[in-house]
Amino acid sequence: MGAAVAEDLLGKLFTPEYLEDPSPVYADLREHAPLLWHPGIDSWVVSPFADCAMAIKDATRFACDERRVDGAAHETATIPTALQSLQSLHPPENGPLRQLLIEGLHAQ
Repeated sequence: MGAAVAEDLLGKLFTPEYLEDPSPVYADLREHAPLLWHPGIDSWVVSPFADCAMAIKDATRFACDERRVDGAAHETATIPTALQSLQSLHPPENGPLRQLLIEGLHAQ
């Protein structure tokens, strides 16, 4: 895939059309750039479901860093407790939150 196609796909991630209906952008990513480096967030964008599921389940290899802003990692920044979520916590810290979520889903 050429750099221009990658830039076009990355640009689509932050448009009003994407916020209205992200499905076409995700389809383009899966087809043309299933694994794509995004310099703006200094991170990889992974779009195929199987790859995302594997990364979520493997906290040893795919643990997240602190939030990154404008492409620069803020190593001294911490995520306030009120903003911590399943996306920012890893085992064993995320266990109680995951269990609560699972129980809520099962109750539905």
